[in-house]
Amino acid sequence: MSDRLPFPDARFDVALSIEGIEHIDSQERFLRELRRVVKPGGTLILSTPNTLCLRSRLAYAFAGQRTFRTFMDEYTTVQARDAGRVYHGHVFMLDYFQLRYLLHHTGFRMKRLLRPRYSPTSVLLTPLLMPLVALFTQLAQRRSRREFAKLNASGAIPADTPAPYRDIMHHVLSPALMWGTILVIEAEAC
Repeated sequence: MSDRLPFPDARFDVALSIEGIEHIDSQERFLRELRRVVKPGGTLILSTPNTLCLRSRLAYAFAGQRTFRTFMDEYTTVQARDAGRVYHGHVFMLDYFQLRYLLHHTGFRMKRLLRPRYSPTSVLLTPLLMPLVALFTQLAQRRSRREFAKLNASGAIPADTPAPYRDIMHHVLSPALMWGTILVIEAEAC
């Protein structure tokens, strides 16, 4: 997944990456390669474990890992070795914000989150955690909003560029992200 794909530029209307990006250390290079082979206006469907579902947030707060079932370490997380290459487990996890950033800077525009299988634990945690998540998400976005406004006013961002915060808040507080066991994103090649 770190090598050049054996396809010409703009060859495909759709590219799929299902549960793969979290295994490679060159995620930006991988996304640039997918962008190279997808036609402008084409679609990328990408999935990865969802580190922002309520169950994972709680596990990370208490155990420092996204799950209570296992820990990531330098020995047991290596899944395989082949001809000097290491196949990593879920070492290079991305959350929604990191993936959104990488997609933007590799020539994709995030369109929507697709509905994955829901975690019953996350659903049950909703009354307890959702008000706090909503509050702290709003607070965390304050600085970004101010910085965006400064960049827009200075001309560093074109004046007609829409602020991303409505989309971000819609996504971050959606059932797909709060309850989904995996993050499934549909993006458009720009």
